[in-house]
Amino acid sequence: MNRALFQNVFRDLALVSAAFLLSLAAGFLLNRLRSDPLPFPYRGREARLLAAVPGVGKEPRGVLLAEAEVAWRSRTAVFVDAREPDFFEEAHIPGAINLPVSEIAAIHGLPDDKAAPLIVYCSDADCSDSRIVAKAISAAGYQNAAVFAGGWDAWTAARLPQ
Repeated sequence: MNRALFQNVFRDLALVSAAFLLSLAAGFLLNRLRSDPLPFPYRGREARLLAAVPGVGKEPRGVLLAEAEVAWRSRTAVFVDAREPDFFEEAHIPGAINLPVSEIAAIHGLPDDKAAPLIVYCSDADCSDSRIVAKAISAAGYQNAAVFAGGWDAWTAARLPQ
C-alpha cells in the first residue's frame, strides 16, 4: 500500500512538473513572438527608459530647496520640469521648461550652452523621473544638470511662486 501511494505521488509530481515546464516554455515562446517582447531578465522602469539614451553616466548632484530658490530668484539656473505635460500645464516653477521622462529619447527645449546650470525636478522626493531626465540631459552633453530633491511638493509647501 505504501508503494502504491508513493508511485501515485511521484506520478502526480512528475505531471505537475511537466505541466509547469511546458507552460514556462510556451510563455517564453509567445513572448518572443510578440512585436514588442518583454525583456528578460526584467529591467526596471528607469533602466528601460535610460536604455533609449546612449552614454548615460554618473548620478546627478542633488539640490535642496534653499539652493533651488536662490538659483531661481537670481536666474542662475534653468529649471526643467520632468513631470508629464498635464501636470506642467496645471502649474510649474515659473520659467521652467517641460521635458517629461516619456520624451527623454529626443531632448528638446534646453539652452544651447551645454555648460548652463540646469535644475531638474518632478513631483516629490520619491519621484525618480527628475533623476532619469537629469541623467539623459547629462548624456546629451550638458555638464551641470542637478536634481531638486524635494520637487514640486517642496516648492509649493514653501509657498514659492508658481
